[in-house]
Amino acid sequence: MAKERKILFCEGSVQSCDIRILKKLLKLTCQVVAGGSTRGLRKRIDLARQIYSTESVYAIRDRDFPEKWTGVSQKVLDWITPDHLGKMKQWGWIWARREIENYFIDPIIVQKSLDVHVQQKIADVNHFNLEEYISAINSARDSIMIYQAARIALTQAGKPSYLRTNFGKTRGKYNYRFPQKRDILSCEQEMKKLFQNRNRQFITINETLDNFHRIFEEECSFGKPRYNDYLYAFSGKDILWAMEEWFSKTGFKNNITFQEIILTGIENSHEDIATWCNEWQNLLEVVCKID
Repeated sequence: MAKERKILFCEGSVQSCDIRILKKLLKLTCQVVAGGSTRGLRKRIDLARQIYSTESVYAIRDRDFPEKWTGVSQKVLDWITPDHLGKMKQWGWIWARREIENYFIDPIIVQKSLDVHVQQKIADVNHFNLEEYISAINSARDSIMIYQAARIALTQAGKPSYLRTNFGKTRGKYNYRFPQKRDILSCEQEMKKLFQNRNRQFITINETLDNFHRIFEEECSFGKPRYNDYLYAFSGKDILWAMEEWFSKTGFKNNITFQEIILTGIENSHEDIATWCNEWQNLLEVVCKID
């Protein structure tokens, strides 16, 4: 790490999809380092800046569920917050979308990645139909819109202390929680369970349920801002799990296999993948400008 002039931390482990995408995107412009969870990134940045006597250490993190939805951005967002002394610092950037998986479901990126597989004969993806995929992803959006409102309400209820925002059966090798039932009543019942297991409450469950209904009606239901911008505002992981049945019926086996196919296509592309997405292009530009 000491040999590199610029260091960029990202969320996840050394084998995460975050680091695989960033290494392909940023190439030799900086050293990309796995930084674990978001909550520990600022400490890692501070420590690295001290050890290597440089301010050219930053991070890129997920946008998560912002309290206020300000719409789609074609650029990464500045991550600026106070340090332990109250001094405002830039720690890096925030993806314009909820999480890295939101990029793997974007129809444009999906099609470009699968084109690589066809051209280089990596995996047999000739069964893919873009129109059918767009229809499936839109159906997934509709099936999780209530659940997304619940997760946003839980995110807001979790401040300033942590509160888990997802619920349901654990799935996949990473034990990701995703509920089978995502109607209003089922979400309310699961939210109540989370509050029952919480030692310290800064906001009541009734206030959170009221906020849940407001968020759904004003932001996440048909035609509302977060619904319209779902590729940015909804959880990419949740959309992928909501499409699990579609993946199994269309030859992709499951969403984990689909993600790996998309990642492999991105990694093997001979193109500059920054041209695939405005936010990727913008991140490359801001990292290149680091002194």
